[in-house]
Amino acid sequence: MKAPWNRIADLTGRRGAEKERAAPKAPPMPDAPPALMERIEAMLRGCGTGAGVFPPAVLFNERWLLRLILDWFSRHQVTEHPLSFPENGRWFSDILLPSPFVGAGRRPKTGDPPCELGGLIGHFDVPDLESPLVSASPQTLHLMAVEATMSGEMAPGVTGARYLDQTARTVAGMAEALRRANRRPSGLDRIGFYVIAPYALITAGGLQKEMSRESIGRKVKRRVKSFTPSKERWHGDWFQPTLERVEVGIIAWEQVIERLGQQDGPAAAPIEEFYHRCLELSKRQAGESR
Repeated sequence: MKAPWNRIADLTGRRGAEKERAAPKAPPMPDAPPALMERIEAMLRGCGTGAGVFPPAVLFNERWLLRLILDWFSRHQVTEHPLSFPENGRWFSDILLPSPFVGAGRRPKTGDPPCELGGLIGHFDVPDLESPLVSASPQTLHLMAVEATMSGEMAPGVTGARYLDQTARTVAGMAEALRRANRRPSGLDRIGFYVIAPYALITAGGLQKEMSRESIGRKVKRRVKSFTPSKERWHGDWFQPTLERVEVGIIAWEQVIERLGQQDGPAAAPIEEFYHRCLELSKRQAGESR
C-alpha cells in the first residue's frame, strides 16, 4: 500500500489509483489540474516536518485516519466486521443526517440542524455534494454510521437541547432518513452506529454510557416532547423500530488496525504509524489546553 499521504492525495482527487472493488457511479465532476494535485501532495508530504506550511493537526487527525480506514475497507472483502462493506456499498465522510426535529416546536426556534457524521457506509445517495445530506431509498439494505475520536470528545448537543448528544442525534437521523425514503428498518440487513476510539479511552469507560440504548431512547423521547404531537407518531412509527434494530458499539483503533494487518500487512503498517502520529498530537494538544 502507498504511504498514507499518497493515499490521501488519491482521496482528494488524484487519478490513477488501482481499484480493487468497483466504485458506485458518482455525478461527474471536473478533473482537478494535475499540477495542482501534485502541489497538494507535496504539501501533505511536508506536513509535520520542518518544511511544513500548515499545522500538523490539519492532516494528523481522526477524520483523515477514518477516511484511510474506510477507503481500505471499501477496496477489500471483509466479513463479520462493523466496517464491512455490503455489495454495491459506498462510503462518504463528513456527511449529514437529516434531523426529524424541524418545524414548529412547543417553543420558538427549536428546530435542530442536521447531524454531522464522521462517515457512513452502505446504500445511500448524496444528491448535493456541497451540502452532503444523506438520502436513503426503498432499496437501501445497509446503513452503518461511524464516528471517530482521539480524545473521547463527541459533538455536543444542539441549542436548546444540550442533552441530545451525538449518539442520540445519529440514531434519530438514520430513522428520519429511512422515513423520508419510506424504507422500514425491518427491511434492512444492517443498521448501526459505531464509534472508533483509542483503546485506553475505551477501557477508562468514558464513552459507554452515551452509547447505551437506554440513553439514546430516553434523550430522543425527551426531545420528542418538545414538539407537536406529530413527532409522537414519528417516534412510534420510525424511531422505535430503528432503535430496536440498530447496532451500537465502540471499537478500538488498535483493533481495526490489527484487522487490517491480518489481511493486508503492508497496508496496516503505515496506517498504524499514521494513527500514532494522530494520537501523539491529540495528547499534546490536550496537555497544552490544561
